[in-house]
Amino acid sequence: MVRLQPGSLIILDLDDTLYSEREFQRSGFRAILETLDVHHTVLLDDLLALNIQGDDVFEHLNFDDHLRQVALSIYRQHIPSITLYPDAELFINQALSVGCVLTIATEGRSISQRNKIAALGLDGKISHILISEEVGYRKVEPEFFAEIVPVAKNRPCVMVGDNPVKDFFVPNSFGWDTYLLMNRGNNVHSQDVILDNTYFARNVVHSFNEFSFGD
Repeated sequence: MVRLQPGSLIILDLDDTLYSEREFQRSGFRAILETLDVHHTVLLDDLLALNIQGDDVFEHLNFDDHLRQVALSIYRQHIPSITLYPDAELFINQALSVGCVLTIATEGRSISQRNKIAALGLDGKISHILISEEVGYRKVEPEFFAEIVPVAKNRPCVMVGDNPVKDFFVPNSFGWDTYLLMNRGNNVHSQDVILDNTYFARNVVHSFNEFSFGD
């Protein structure tokens, strides 16, 4: 069991940390099929399988350049049907009950990421939302975290994420505690990557249930 301090600043990655990004993809592809009225001729599961294989979904749909752009817009702007992982939801509620300050740190487009946050019911629970398109920096750049650096002073800081390529390099350099949440079996991005040690979390957990709060 990992014991975290009440009142900590806890920074959470979003995609594949708090919910399944595959669930978002399913939701997005469903929105495309229904909005463009092609859901009667194409199986949603087939599109998901093609996407996992790295194939061109829009080529399978025979979309021209115009329809591709329309479909991408639908995908990025739709209100997704997604849910928090149960252990993530419990962790967030426990953290808030002991006075922790929660931040979401995520890369992506503002509209897509904020739609996800709203759909997950996190509006009002998160004190700071850092999205790469909004802050103008990527997560591997210190400036990405500028908004919360003053909040991080004089309190324990914890970063939890799933992607070694992006999530831990800067938090490690700041001296924050970093935790890799291991792949649940359906992550979009592989954790089996070759990187300098500075990119890897200092700790590993398999579930948010491994965290508890206390002095």
